Amino acid sequence: MHKLIDVINSSTDTKLDIGCGNNKLDGYVGIDILDYTAVDIVDDYTNVLKLIEHSRISTIHCSHFLEHIPSTIEFLSLCSKVLIKNGTIIIVVPHFSNPYYYSDPTHVKFFGLYTFNYLTKCDLYKRKVPNYFKSFDFRVESINLVFKSSPPFYIRHIIKKILGYPFTKCSYLQELWEEILCNIIPAYEMKVILKKL
Repeated sequence: MHKLIDVINSSTDTKLDIGCGNNKLDGYVGIDILDYTAVDIVDDYTNVLKLIEHSRISTIHCSHFLEHIPSTIEFLSLCSKVLIKNGTIIIVVPHFSNPYYYSDPTHVKFFGLYTFNYLTKCDLYKRKVPNYFKSFDFRVESINLVFKSSPPFYIRHIIKKILGYPFTKCSYLQELWEEILCNIIPAYEMKVILKKL
């Protein structure tokens, strides 16, 4: 692990896939606490990010990872340290309306449209929320809702894609959907892109 950390610390263009499991993205260094074949560094993400020097990482990707960790705040703090200026974090998390979200006993956090607005700068939505962590120099670049269903529910998948389509891009319709319709047409997940300022 330490040799790979030395390589990361000698560059400013490394991409990390945190909690990658066996689905690591091409061109990324995979970090996971479990020893899957695609994982490059087997350790807790906090240990790894603490070993990386300031401003060494260009992109951090995590898909269906944040709902498993106790502190989104600690995650963003460590990411802020290692990311270069204008570096990005690509986050995919289940939306709280996902009916399968609460079935998984390893899920410890839930996420909605405004979750990252409390922690970063965001001008996407009309509803304003308190920003508790102004020290995090991140701006929300985009939030996309994903409407789908898992196999073997192919008919449900098509219905959710069609009914959810109007709410996938327009921020006004996203707010309307989460306030009034999310229990009728639940989203599967959200894709959030944060940029370090």
